[in-house]
Amino acid sequence: VSFDVDDQEYAIAIEEVQEIVQVPEAIIHVPHSESHVLGVMTLRSRLLPLVNLRSMFALPHRDLDEKSRIVVLTLGGVSVGVVVDAVSEVLRVAKSGVDALPALLAREGNLAEVTSICRLENGKRLVSIVTARNLFGNSTIKEALSTVSNDELESGQAAEEVDDNLDDDEQVVIFRLGKEEFGAPIASVQEIVRVPEELIRVPQSPPFVEGVINLRGSVLPVIDLRLRLGLKQVDRTDRQRIMVFLISDVRTGFIVDQVAEVLKIPKAAIEASPQLSAQQSQLLSRMANLEKQKRMVQLIDPPHLMAKKELAELAAVAA
Repeated sequence: VSFDVDDQEYAIAIEEVQEIVQVPEAIIHVPHSESHVLGVMTLRSRLLPLVNLRSMFALPHRDLDEKSRIVVLTLGGVSVGVVVDAVSEVLRVAKSGVDALPALLAREGNLAEVTSICRLENGKRLVSIVTARNLFGNSTIKEALSTVSNDELESGQAAEEVDDNLDDDEQVVIFRLGKEEFGAPIASVQEIVRVPEELIRVPQSPPFVEGVINLRGSVLPVIDLRLRLGLKQVDRTDRQRIMVFLISDVRTGFIVDQVAEVLKIPKAAIEASPQLSAQQSQLLSRMANLEKQKRMVQLIDPPHLMAKKELAELAAVAA
């Protein structure tokens, strides 16, 4: 998962990320804590300590805004929220493109969070990789964790409750089309990438294909999800992203207006959607009703985004 801090790009292994959430309206500030520690928030009835990565990296202060995100990291049953300027992409990176941090730059103690460098776009784009285990060893993180009661953070019972609740949650990637929120199962999302300045148009390609992009040496057909769902097309913006799904062994990218967060939704909050048409009942058969947050999230079923005939046409485009 790549994210931005002070116009620099960092990343952390997705298996170390529990979820990605928006900054809440209310953060409880803890008296006499260091400036790196923002305070605590409530996440599904549990207290989550928050730290500001800008402050940890001794970067200039910037107020939180609508692009700011909280990356929730978990280690040994203990969770902490790391506040970043913006979450950028979810990437699949070849191990050959990751190098250990040069010895001259490697640090110890509180500056050992960055352990390696990822080379993208033939070395033109460098991403610093942060290791969660080293991050949790930072004195700032330890102080943030101490702001929550030891009983809640350290007891084996709390860790067991987290594990027990995993089966009762469904992890989804939340994205927006206009003001409407949609969700896709995180297991179905291969990656999330930026929309290039120009899509390559392929002559005689299916009319529903916007174009193709070069994704690490392979051709990826790209479709505007707005048009797919019968919504009005809008101008391209820097907040749009391409969500990559693998549908019947065909990799396909869908342009969305914005990827907002990765969220765990209690299965008890998921119910069947009203059946308004046969196509809608298959593609958007479920809806998450998050009453406390006053949010309704329509859950898509990616395999139903494309018909069999269309998948064959997409495979031909990719070939």
